[in-house]
Amino acid sequence: MGAGLAGSFARRRDLDPGISRRDAGQGRSRRAPRARKASGSVIDSVVVFGAGRLARCILDTAEATGIAIWGLVDRNPPSGAMVHGLPVIREEDMLSGALGRPSGILVGIGDNWKRAQAVEQVRQCMGDIPFPNLIHPRAYVARSAELGEGAIVLAGAVIHTEAQIGDHVALWSNAVVEHNCRLSDFVTLAPGAILGGNVTVEQRSFIGVGATVSHEVSIGPDVVVGNGAAVIGDLVGEAVYAGCPARELRKRRPGDPYL
Repeated sequence: MGAGLAGSFARRRDLDPGISRRDAGQGRSRRAPRARKASGSVIDSVVVFGAGRLARCILDTAEATGIAIWGLVDRNPPSGAMVHGLPVIREEDMLSGALGRPSGILVGIGDNWKRAQAVEQVRQCMGDIPFPNLIHPRAYVARSAELGEGAIVLAGAVIHTEAQIGDHVALWSNAVVEHNCRLSDFVTLAPGAILGGNVTVEQRSFIGVGATVSHEVSIGPDVVVGNGAAVIGDLVGEAVYAGCPARELRKRRPGDPYL
């Protein structure tokens, strides 16, 4: 899908409200921070919450899409920290409003549980702040697919016909969500993961690199599917699975680390 995707469908929140569709199509690059004279605040565009691997991929995707990023947010960054030429500010300063209010927030935290916690924290501190979707120009999203808010869709990812994507889902490069799949909130598909048609993945589950899931399979909440696994039947929630075919290795609690 071309760069015009972001402005094609009104029901998709894939552009920050402060960025016009005309500007988004012109390929604007990231810019350095500048103050707003009227309010004295320094944040004037979208902020990325997080400063790790997913956050850095978001920077490249935002640049390709033409969305201006002001900077990144981390819990306790070193003084003067920069990532790709952009400032990294303290979480406390951003959430307190000390630096102004961003026009939108992209949550760049790879761990599903931590991403959900970050979103809740932002909502508690900043109310109805927008969480725009971010879709790489070289991703494909079917016209009939439905996306929630805050989705991150990286280069080469595919969302096919009538798929339903929940809030704050992360689809890494070349992940495939086939027709009529349903992904709940905070699901992640790692690079090259493939879901056959009519697959359901419940909240906060993770599908590893190159894993495949057969059509009409249901995967419960807080599941981790290992790299290269082949899932041919339903998976019960709160467990780790691996192998071909995928078998349960152990139970896990929501929030247990997996990255």
